[in-house]
Amino acid sequence: MGLPSTDWPVRPVAPIDEAGASAVLATRFGVRGTVRDLGSQQDRNYGVRGEAGEYVLKVANPATRTAELRSQCDAVEHLARALPGVRLPRARSGADGDVVQPFPVDGAALSCRLLDFVPGEPIMDSRYLAPAVVTRLGELAGQIAAALADFTAPETDRFRPWDLRNALEVIETLAPHWPDRARADRVLRAARTAHALVEPHAKDLPVQFVHGDITDNNVVCETPRDGRRMPVGVIDSATSAPAGPWRNWPSPAPPSCITTGQDPPPYCPPSAPSTPYARSPTGSRRR
Repeated sequence: MGLPSTDWPVRPVAPIDEAGASAVLATRFGVRGTVRDLGSQQDRNYGVRGEAGEYVLKVANPATRTAELRSQCDAVEHLARALPGVRLPRARSGADGDVVQPFPVDGAALSCRLLDFVPGEPIMDSRYLAPAVVTRLGELAGQIAAALADFTAPETDRFRPWDLRNALEVIETLAPHWPDRARADRVLRAARTAHALVEPHAKDLPVQFVHGDITDNNVVCETPRDGRRMPVGVIDSATSAPAGPWRNWPSPAPPSCITTGQDPPPYCPPSAPSTPYARSPTGSRRR
């Protein structure tokens, strides 16, 4: 399946003012409170401080279908049952009992969800990740992949750029638009090399639903007495994919976020060798 000419790239949702977001919150979820725009890459996210707690009102991009939004919520509930100690953005039911609520804006039909706010500090603010923290990040990624191994959801024929099986097509499409040609060429060479190694075995690799973006942007931590931020939760299930990437490679995101940075990489000890790096052209989303 090639990249769709009409759906790529996905355009961000137009801003909705805080008064409009508050009205949606009250009418669709019966929640009242202060609202502030959190920003996002493709969706619109609003922090909510209500009488009963804190939430995130997430307005979905129209490119994501309602069935996919429900699957993402189902996946989070599946994880919550399997990993009760992990903090997750669970969805709240709306006025009609559905976790996905439609609403109109300027003649357009949009959908939104109200998610539990996941408390903690983002791991991305850490300038150094101790071995124990890196180990916990890997454990968290592995636990989530293992917990989702028996999760099922309806198939979709929509092209998913976060599915690793589509990685080469996505990179080849985006690379010509990257201003830094030398860096783009390095990424292209690496992607083509990896694809050539994996493709002969692709049909034999097991496939499952995964969280495809367990990165420093999407992992939250708590800080114990030793001052090391330890991962305790994840956000952003929007990159979860039905029939998603190979579980043998649940996500390249954890190792990439460890080695990504400046020169030398901020997540490596001062004595570590410099690592060439490149941020994803599409970036990572925060809550």
